[in-house]
Amino acid sequence: SPPLREAIKVINKESQNLHAEILLRTLGRVVKNYGSLTVGLEVLNNFAAQQVGIVPGETHFSDGSGLSREDLVAPHAIVKLLLYMAHSPRLQVVFDSLPVSGIDGTLTHHLAQDLVRGKIHAKTGSEEHVNTLSGYMDLPSGKRLAFSIMGNNHPLTSQAGEETVDAIAVEVFKWFSKRR
Repeated sequence: SPPLREAIKVINKESQNLHAEILLRTLGRVVKNYGSLTVGLEVLNNFAAQQVGIVPGETHFSDGSGLSREDLVAPHAIVKLLLYMAHSPRLQVVFDSLPVSGIDGTLTHHLAQDLVRGKIHAKTGSEEHVNTLSGYMDLPSGKRLAFSIMGNNHPLTSQAGEETVDAIAVEVFKWFSKRR
């Protein structure tokens, strides 16, 4: 199988949900010597609580891909994870795995205007009436901003939901670009 850094690129850039499901089970196998959904979720929850500092109520995982209606994740929990990774020696692997605005992956045709093209590295999430975008923005000041935008249970079409999340991301970029 490919190295983990390449598998993560497939999961994030191409949004291969089956690969995410398999990775969760592999995590259980590597850490607890038993590759199952239950054990993978146990390892994931322990990591979230003990390493990242995510508190009860900020997440509820029921699968590896995030497609289950039972999955719940607060935007604040995502930002905690992104900040944790920003200080990790593995940041570059994660950063390189994220789609790049207007350039590749699920963001190839999103956020392509000159202002933000190539400056947002983020994972998309879309399902009927759900649109999300979480990752990092490289600001003109040289600072990097961790962010998470989530629209859930909205009445918009999928395309309108994506356009709304993209517009919010651009406005966040503009606002933080004005700050020194």
